[in-house]
Amino acid sequence: NVFLDVIMKQSESLPTEVGDEQIINTDWQTRNIDFASLLRGAGFYRYVGSMTVPPCEGGVTYIVRQKPLAASLAQLKIFADTLKGNYRKLQGYNTASRNVTSLNSHDVIDGVQGLAEIIHATLAEPECPTRAELEAQRETETFTPADSELINHAKKIFQTALMNQRAECLAVATTGQEKTAARLRLNRATSGDDFNTLRAEVAASIKQADEQVSKCKGAERGIDAATKLMCSALRGQFEAGDNSTANATRATAHATCRTWHYPSEVHLPRGMGASPFNANVAQSSARVTVHSQFAERIAPNLHQPDAVDVALPQLVSCAADAATTDPTEVVLELPITIDYENATAVGVFKRDLAEAISNSTGVPLEAVEVPQVRRGGLRLGSHQPVLLSHHRRARGGGSSGVFLKVGGV
Repeated sequence: NVFLDVIMKQSESLPTEVGDEQIINTDWQTRNIDFASLLRGAGFYRYVGSMTVPPCEGGVTYIVRQKPLAASLAQLKIFADTLKGNYRKLQGYNTASRNVTSLNSHDVIDGVQGLAEIIHATLAEPECPTRAELEAQRETETFTPADSELINHAKKIFQTALMNQRAECLAVATTGQEKTAARLRLNRATSGDDFNTLRAEVAASIKQADEQVSKCKGAERGIDAATKLMCSALRGQFEAGDNSTANATRATAHATCRTWHYPSEVHLPRGMGASPFNANVAQSSARVTVHSQFAERIAPNLHQPDAVDVALPQLVSCAADAATTDPTEVVLELPITIDYENATAVGVFKRDLAEAISNSTGVPLEAVEVPQVRRGGLRLGSHQPVLLSHHRRARGGGSSGVFLKVGGV
């Protein structure tokens, strides 16, 4: 690949820090890029200036192939290492634009409609749980420079197991045909044929077919093991990203709660409690969402023009004890609007919310701690996350208390 070769030989002159720029293939270089060889065999697009983001440099002509160039894995790895650090900083997530996007969510209770039966609460995993979904992903068939060593290794194992399984299953069909043919020869045998030899052939074909079925099942188990490895690698790659569950919830990546049971009924505040600072209380609603995977960010922007401010609890994280696998802490994020001009509404909300926590968790009302909201803590009318934590002792039973925390995690 001419283009990659030129880039690789000039790797020392490429920028390594964010914001640095460098021009390659200048007059003092001994080799020029042959664009004819790059464009041969495929159509291409040509345009002047930038089609992506500013700054738009009008004096630059861009030539883009319609089809990708062929390159070996070694070339791509060197190319990826060469361009490491050559990236643009992205603007961080904030709550001033789009709302949070939840996948696999299930609303189990609504403050207006009343109570509902609550299922087990778990967080959806950012991975492919089945072999069929893995096979449907084209990323498992190709190797890219963005692959980590673990992803690269997992793809090799998965593809090898998949090819072995297909070969063994094809052999099952072949041995099955041989077994059928041997039985037909035995059934059609005449008095002059050697029946003992034909019976031996049938027995051998049956044995060979059974052994091949066992090999096929072993290949299936190999795919299962490769699938687990691939899922683990994909999950690790997802959690390493900026939009990972760990970064979004500020919890450990493995703290997905699988054994936490909600009570059969959850009593949430209504009216002033559901949205204590909303002028139109009749339109307010308190919802509990479980089994939810956050696709973009944790904190939804609740303050929208001509919209109803709704307190929306979300199960965002839980920490499990390694010895018992039972969660020791469950955190609910409850974005609300704090209005310091309405002290009465704040008091009513805190009282109703404390009763709701007690009714929902079984913790005595006197053990529920609602922090004091001070004027200097938050700005007037701002939206801040309020974290509802339910702490349980890992051993010995009982609850150590429930509290609300205003602010970040």
